Amino acid sequence: MNTQTPLWGLLVAGGRSQRMGQDKALIEVDGLPLWRRQLELLSTACSQVAVAAPVRPQWLTSEIHLVPDAEGAHGPLAGLIAGLRWADGGGARGLLALAVDLPRLDAALLQELVTERVNGCGIVCRTQWGFEPLCALYPTEALPCAEEQAKAGDWKMQNLVARLVDEERLKVRHLSESETLLLLNINTPSDWAR
Repeated sequence: MNTQTPLWGLLVAGGRSQRMGQDKALIEVDGLPLWRRQLELLSTACSQVAVAAPVRPQWLTSEIHLVPDAEGAHGPLAGLIAGLRWADGGGARGLLALAVDLPRLDAALLQELVTERVNGCGIVCRTQWGFEPLCALYPTEALPCAEEQAKAGDWKMQNLVARLVDEERLKVRHLSESETLLLLNINTPSDWAR
């Protein structure tokens, strides 16, 4: 673990899984539900972890901290804002944000993100399709930008990440074609079947 400043982890799990037809967090990979698998990955790199969701999911055990989504924002941005507030309030300087629906992600990629970070600047993965805002390490200094974007009614994570990159708050980690496979997410039963 990079010890330059405290790093906390946030599992963003507030989606409704409508296209999947069931809660994606409960899909099992290697005998573990995705939510537990992803929290274990985050725990390899972060001193504290939490789950962001609008309300406490039924699967979330009592010993795991819930960070309720920020009011006045929607989608993953609401979870990220809440997570950045939680981390900043607790003295962390970075927040590793991870989506619940990345079943191929491994600890090695997360460790690379942690190793490559510098204080005050995070790092975001980029594939041929664009940024992956929910496999990214955000500096807590990104909070004002996120709050400003929410106040403007823009919920698009791609827009936030592009701004943070332009402002040099995020570095870009370009993924190779094989690494891109680690970030394939599951949104439908056919995604899961593949």
